[in-house]
Amino acid sequence: MEVNIKDLHPTQLYLSEKKLQEIQMLYQSVEKQSINPISVLAFGDCLLITDGHHRAYQALLLCQDTISAEWDKDSGDELYHLYAQACEKRKIYSVLDLKNRIIPEDEYEAKWYNWCDGFNQAAKQLLGVKKDAKIIQIDDSLRLVPYFLADHRDAALSWYQDVDLVELVDGIRIPYSLEKLNAMYFYLEEHGDLFWIEFREKGEWLPIGDVALSQENLPIVIGNPAYQHQGIGRKVLRALIDLSQQKGWKQLKVQEIYTFNRISRRCFESLGFVESGSTEKGKSLLLKLDSY
Repeated sequence: MEVNIKDLHPTQLYLSEKKLQEIQMLYQSVEKQSINPISVLAFGDCLLITDGHHRAYQALLLCQDTISAEWDKDSGDELYHLYAQACEKRKIYSVLDLKNRIIPEDEYEAKWYNWCDGFNQAAKQLLGVKKDAKIIQIDDSLRLVPYFLADHRDAALSWYQDVDLVELVDGIRIPYSLEKLNAMYFYLEEHGDLFWIEFREKGEWLPIGDVALSQENLPIVIGNPAYQHQGIGRKVLRALIDLSQQKGWKQLKVQEIYTFNRISRRCFESLGFVESGSTEKGKSLLLKLDSY
């Protein structure tokens, strides 16, 4: 079938310079009818591209209005809908919107493949066992959003490249790569409830940090410097203590707060956590929920 290129909605964030050059050479060497059709899924009034972004972009460059396509019968609709939403968050609504996202092959592999790995891990949670997780509204301007309901890793990567913040989290001053960020979030999601911390500013919800809740640890990071030292971490901690009580848990632990992170320690102690042991670089804390 022939579809209008303007009706196509991307489901990937980048194009590869190398792949685009290969497609250009292919278009020059064979008849248009010999080019394999792209694969699509229906998505409202649009068609999601599941395979063939580079072919669609090259067709656009050749001033084609239409391109050969076939229905994708093998891909999961829900996953590609999530990919499309991730594109829309970055203002990618059409094939033409990818024109400023053409990058070298090595950068394409590093950025796009790593992004997909992390996104797919989160999507499995959304489409699987944690569908019942809900947004926790703390107040009119603060909320906790389950990790798999939003993709704020672009913002998060900038937080974790601040070596001052990383030192508070890990005790070392080494910025995160996207691969390390994905690995951290995958681990936290596997071992507890992982949330984005969002703050409402001028009517828009903005990601400002993350927090993970388990009975064994409770790491809180306010990553955006503009929102640090304003009592937001304490509000988040209070909400998660309430959630822990609803779950019927008896206690909460903090594995380690470094000695130099006095602000974080005061936050936990202000809500009843007490020192429970010494670690190599700091202290562990404990909150007894049955007597809270």
